Formats: sequence, C-alpha cells, structure tokens
Amino acid sequence: MYRVRRWIGRSLAQYKLSTLPEGWDHYIRIDVEDDGEGMSDEVLKQIFDPFFTTKKNGKGTGLGLSLVEQIIHSHKGYVFAESTLGKGSIFHMYLPVNEQKEREEEIKLVDGGPVLRILIVDDNPKILRLLEKSFSRLDVPITSCMDFEEARKILKEQEVAAVVTEQYVRGKSGVDFCMSLQGPFPGVIRIVMADRVTKELVEAKKRRMIDDYIDKPVSDSAILKAVMNLKDIF
Repeated sequence: MYRVRRWIGRSLAQYKLSTLPEGWDHYIRIDVEDDGEGMSDEVLKQIFDPFFTTKKNGKGTGLGLSLVEQIIHSHKGYVFAESTLGKGSIFHMYLPVNEQKEREEEIKLVDGGPVLRILIVDDNPKILRLLEKSFSRLDVPITSCMDFEEARKILKEQEVAAVVTEQYVRGKSGVDFCMSLQGPFPGVIRIVMADRVTKELVEAKKRRMIDDYIDKPVSDSAILKAVMNLKDIF
C-alpha cells in the first residue's frame, strides 16, 4: 500500500544539504511511502542508476526511478530514498516554490511600456495553451505555432519583438532556426527554451547564434525577464 504526504519547509540537512539551494526561499516536500519488502543498503545506492533493476530479465527495464530523478531535477528539485528490509521504503521529493513577489516584479517591466509581441514555437500544444493563458492575463500579446515554417510566415506578416523556441521542434534544432533569422530579421530577439544546458547551447550564445537560453520548465515571468533584459541591448 502507498501513502502520500506533503510537507512545506522541512529541513534538508539530513540529506547533506545543510542550506537551501540558491533561489529556494520556500519549497514543498512530497513523501511517497509503501509497506513493501524494502531494500538493502547496497540496492538503495543504485536505484536511480539507469537500467539497474532487481527484476528478472524481461520483467523490467530499470528506467522507472531514473526517469523520476530526471523529471524532479528538470524542475530544479531533489529526490531521496530511505528503505528498511521487511518494512518498506519512502521517497522524499523536494521542489522549489516560485515566489509571487518575483512574478509581480517581472510583470511591472512591461507595465506602461511599449507593446512587445512574442512569438513562441513549441510542438507541445499543452505548453502553448498554458503560456497563452498566462500571457493573456498579463495583457502581453503573444503568437504561438508548432513548427518553424509557420514561424517564418508569422515573422513576415507580424511585428515581432522576440522569438522564444523549444530546443528541438519536430526533430529540428531551435538553435539552427534562430541562426537563420539573423539575416532576414536582424532586430528580433532569439531565445531557446532548454531541457538541459549543453556545451553547444553555451557556445551558440557565445557566438551570437542565439541571444539567450532559459531553463525549462518555463513560465511567463521567466520569458518576460529574458526578453526585457535583452531589449535594453538591442
């Protein structure tokens, strides 16, 4: 049987994190506990390793907990596990809470200023719908599309201040797309939303193939902050 508990602001010291990570003013801890067979210390050390499994061949891939860890890390969080043989296991997931104060400060950046239309390119319709809803509440105009060809048509037809694109859209590179805009649309700010920051992405920014990148998951305030910071440069 599984039990789920949620805590706010509990200590991370027991997991060798004596201080809160940078930017963590508040955080949520979610515990998932079972009363199963438990795990030995040797097994516990390896549970997040890709392809590690205690199941027989053909009964499991060993990728489940590895994916859990990747998902938690992608949200800037941490996951830890404790287990006792014969008693069960418990997983502790820590996730940072975005501060409303910071969000309000970012919104003020566009309040009363010139209208900036942002073009967002992502092949995930759920992400686009969420961002469209968020920006509509801020009265910030955005246009969204799901492929680069449509994005090029929009850029020819509309006045766009910034293009914010997924790192890969339908298998095509967002960096390559941004680089292709440099000639025909020299004044457009180009930002990549990155699942993970790679050496290639850092090099692309250094060589001005893109203007900036932001870590996923993204928010309306994170996009606005990146655009407004770059707007002062252009």
